[in-house]
Amino acid sequence: MATSPLKAVSLTHVRYQRGDQLGHFLAWVSLVPVFISLGGFLSHFIFRRELQGMFFALGLLISQFINEFIKTSVQQARPETCALLEMCDSHGWPSSHSQYMFFFAIYFTLLSYKGIGLWGTESKWIMNLLAWSLALLTMYSRVYLGYHSVAQVFAGATLGMFLGALWFWVVNSVLFCYFPAIEESQFGRKFYIKDTSHISNVLKFEYDNARAAREKLDEPRMLMKMLFQENQVLLAAAVAGSTGLVAKRILEPCVNSDETTEEPKKCDESCGDREESEGITEENKESVLWLNMLKCGIVVDIWRWSQRRVR
Repeated sequence: MATSPLKAVSLTHVRYQRGDQLGHFLAWVSLVPVFISLGGFLSHFIFRRELQGMFFALGLLISQFINEFIKTSVQQARPETCALLEMCDSHGWPSSHSQYMFFFAIYFTLLSYKGIGLWGTESKWIMNLLAWSLALLTMYSRVYLGYHSVAQVFAGATLGMFLGALWFWVVNSVLFCYFPAIEESQFGRKFYIKDTSHISNVLKFEYDNARAAREKLDEPRMLMKMLFQENQVLLAAAVAGSTGLVAKRILEPCVNSDETTEEPKKCDESCGDREESEGITEENKESVLWLNMLKCGIVVDIWRWSQRRVR
């Protein structure tokens, strides 16, 4: 029988018996390492760029290279079911899927135990339980679907836990000292690489700071809204009851020409009260003051908005 010239990528090559619902489910479970790599770590780099996460991903890559080296060196065949799966041209010891998932589970657990991560103490045990459940299901799926023997998946799991624990020690005992230098490097500054492992609850920290920044950004607008709401009765009375001369004095330019003299008559530089202006009496002075405040608030708001657009 001639050897097929085509070869499948073993990491994503998953088959199951038609009509087998459990096999269908476990086939998707076998793809969890792909989902973690592409969906998890790629999204992590795009949106978070944490050094702990980046070194986590680097450790998984190193682990997979070690796995391929051992497979090529040992060259242990897969189970007899490999013929149906068209996978007999690749080696089976140790299982790369099991190694990947148990590396991920042990490293994730150690991160949580040390207090590094995005979750609070109350939810850490749930995330750790999920990681270990996925690791065990992946190991079982490789045997159930016929890609590996029991010995091969246990070898992969053992090697994955050993490499995961070793890499965690290397990162957090040796490489951790270089994190500040990486943050301050040209690469770190350009791509906003950061380390938040010193923060106990990163999600809460980011949530609080995001809200504080939003409140600070909206403070002028909220102040004017509050002033308007608290004094809308007064403002309505000022608009309805003030004379046309009062409205004219509020809206006219700050430099006016006198009809009888050639020299310009300058108003007060601030948008405050004009106590000596014509048409402003003691009765409507408070109304005019509120109208001036509203006018100044709108100008300041527009100026700040324009400054944000320029930046």
